[in-house]
Amino acid sequence: MDFVDRVIALRKPLDLNLFALVCEVFTDASRINSWVCAAVKHNVQHLLLVLDQIHLEPLELPHCLFTCDTLRKAFIMADILLNLPSSIHFSNLKLLTLQYVVFPGYESTQQLFSGLPVLEELTLDSCCWLNVEIVTIALPMLKKLDIKENLADQDNCQFFIIAENLNSFYYIDTLKNDYWIYNTVSLDWGLMGLCSTDDIGESSRLREVAQRAGRLLRGISCAKELLLTPYAFEVCNLLLGGNWR
Repeated sequence: MDFVDRVIALRKPLDLNLFALVCEVFTDASRINSWVCAAVKHNVQHLLLVLDQIHLEPLELPHCLFTCDTLRKAFIMADILLNLPSSIHFSNLKLLTLQYVVFPGYESTQQLFSGLPVLEELTLDSCCWLNVEIVTIALPMLKKLDIKENLADQDNCQFFIIAENLNSFYYIDTLKNDYWIYNTVSLDWGLMGLCSTDDIGESSRLREVAQRAGRLLRGISCAKELLLTPYAFEVCNLLLGGNWR
């Protein structure tokens, strides 16, 4: 880590195309944040953060990251509470992937999604929404949205997705959350992959999943190509009272 400090300190004032950091945090949260700040200072365009062993010391990503106007692609995989600053604006960010992060509440979550004016691809993989009841994803330039829920959590969040240019939507899990898609003219490709009904549990929960599947399918009903897993067919059949139409 001392070597990395020296490399960053002695680096010439040239722009960074990519800053990738894969490490265990342990007691070095402040040091890692200083590296991220250095990357921002060097006008980083692509950022990859894969951080583990964070529970030993709280990690709050530096505020300078959330106003980085050179960042174009960001991938953050870290089991952290995503404490966000009051000012968030990614003027050039086109691709964002968040994996395992915990969203703290409604206001900060909305601040994040409101600060992505040119985002084209968004992936939310195994994120935690336990403290959030409503999420509005209103992104006018969004073309691709991938969502995979967290198997360990029993979330019950409502997602309102407003993206008139969306042409690809991917979802997989057991619909712990409720999804409503608005204003989509036509998707090129859509997938609704539901896990086995054995994993979903009792009949009342299965019926709730079926109702949520129906609402989600209404939002992607105009897809040119739509893939459904076998278990998605099963819950849709339940929604139709056991009769195909």
